Formats: sequence, structure tokens, C-alpha cells
Amino acid sequence: MKTRFERTLAAPPSVAWAYLTNPDDMNLWSEAKVRALRPGANGRHDGVGATRTVTVPAFGFTSTLDEEVVESVPHERFGYRVVRGGALRDHRGEQRLSPLGDGTALVWEVRFEAAVPGLAPLLKAILEPRLARSLDALVEVVAQRSS
Repeated sequence: MKTRFERTLAAPPSVAWAYLTNPDDMNLWSEAKVRALRPGANGRHDGVGATRTVTVPAFGFTSTLDEEVVESVPHERFGYRVVRGGALRDHRGEQRLSPLGDGTALVWEVRFEAAVPGLAPLLKAILEPRLARSLDALVEVVAQRSS
């Protein structure tokens, strides 16, 4: 199962990057709460090998996922995968940033399978609106902080 989102952010990729990769900045806009666990190869939260915990509320319950950064090209491309938790299997995400005037064009693709066969469409129906709302909030946060 795959889903894709596109947004335009009112800040250059060098500024937008932190909002997408730094857990403290992510918590300004994401419906899920993100906490850094271990820094990556460069000693930073956005380096390959960095890990973080993502707590996702849904229907009165919470699901906790552990993610690992698998690709990091600062200000251009950020990839992660879920290594533990949730009802998802083979969950990978990729965020691509490119300059667009004074701002950033963001493309975020998420690919996953369900741990239970046949459950993927339901999980997509739950995941997509949450990510869309979070990304809309990201657009607002970046616009407010960049003005």
C-alpha cells in the first residue's frame, strides 16, 4: 500500500528540514508525538541510524512505533523505516524537499503492508487523513515562524 502527499512550505529547504527531522520541531505540527531515542552516524537526530519513538493516538488507544533513519541527504531527502510496533509491516517513508522560489516543495511518500492480511486498506484510511492534517499544520507552523 502506498500513499503520497505534496505540500509547499514558506521557507527554504535549509529551514524546512528541521521541521521534518527534528523531533522537537516535529511535535509542533504532527498529530503523532515523536521522541528521539538515539542519534545517528553524524551524532544528530537526522543522521542514518538515528532512532525515534512515535506515539500515535487512534480511537482512544495509542500505538507506539520505533523508527530508524535509513537515508539522510540534508535539505534534500530523508528516509525512515518502522523497526518495531504498530499494525504495520514493512513501513517506510521518504520525504523529498526541493527549492521552489523562496520556499520548499515537499513530497512525502509512505509505503506499508499490514501485519494482518487484508487490513492495509483500513490502515490507509486511518493514516491518510492524519498525515494530511499534520502536513496542513506543518504548512501553517512554517508560515508563522518564517514571517
